[in-house]
Amino acid sequence: MPLQKIASTLAKMTAQRKLARPVHLILDWDGTLTAKDTLSILGHLPEVRDKRLGRNHQPAHSWDDFAEAYMRDYTKQKQAHFPATSDRQAYSNWLASLRDVEYASAKRISDTGYFRGVTAADVANVAQNAIDTGEVQLRNGWQHLFELFLPSDAPTSSKLSILSVNFSQTFIRGCIRHAVQSLHASGKQRQLIDYIEKMDVKANEIEGLDLSEGSTGKLVGEIRTAPDKLRHLPAPMDERVVVYVGDSPTDYECLRRADVGIWICDCAEDEYRQPFSETFKPLDCEATPLRKGSASDGQFYWTRSLGEVAEYLQALKES
Repeated sequence: MPLQKIASTLAKMTAQRKLARPVHLILDWDGTLTAKDTLSILGHLPEVRDKRLGRNHQPAHSWDDFAEAYMRDYTKQKQAHFPATSDRQAYSNWLASLRDVEYASAKRISDTGYFRGVTAADVANVAQNAIDTGEVQLRNGWQHLFELFLPSDAPTSSKLSILSVNFSQTFIRGCIRHAVQSLHASGKQRQLIDYIEKMDVKANEIEGLDLSEGSTGKLVGEIRTAPDKLRHLPAPMDERVVVYVGDSPTDYECLRRADVGIWICDCAEDEYRQPFSETFKPLDCEATPLRKGSASDGQFYWTRSLGEVAEYLQALKES
């Protein structure tokens, strides 16, 4: 093949991996960027702390204790406030009512001092181990999706960020950073690491991870519920499309208020309606497969992979 034709082919391949218009992509973390929930992995932190300090690990509380207490509160709240109809406002009110449950859970963990003395290095160790062992797995297509937003490939105002109710933004960034470091060496690996260090990760945090004596043990932050997430959804911009990807009821408000909302669920195309119905019960609405048609007002799309999200974003044209 002539060198000129090879160069032309390579140029077309490169262009196909770029965004055609400015996009702000916001990804949920647990169950969206990751294949499953990761919150319980933070329960390993006290053990890592004690190993570093050379002391026996004899916790007064287990992570299961907190999970069981949370479920008791959640079940009680659901019995009292879960809507009986598919009214959108009633559903939004239900999501907002979970504020007390979420904050009570965070306070319960804080008051026990479960994370006291944990450091940023401990969090980094837990994140690295979770990626290495597969306990945390990023969804298929995540690398391609992230590469679309590298400064060399994306329009100037394009941006990728994370918005999560997870307890630790340090843990989230650490997992993504190590996932990139675990990739086979490529020309974009260093660029990806640099991008992730500066990427906007909005989540909660374990207070004082950088203190010399370690964390105070308190869980801090104000992103606990669907309305909390909605307050962090960026305002519309004329030239930039706001795309939100999430998997759970906590993502509902952002999914339906973004310019493009995409619900992600790892299921076959002829089977997604049932898990969609279960996730957003009792709402009477549907999701449209991302590769087909347009979602109607107040509804959103469905996809099974982040690779499909990347393809969708690349196909967006200037309006």
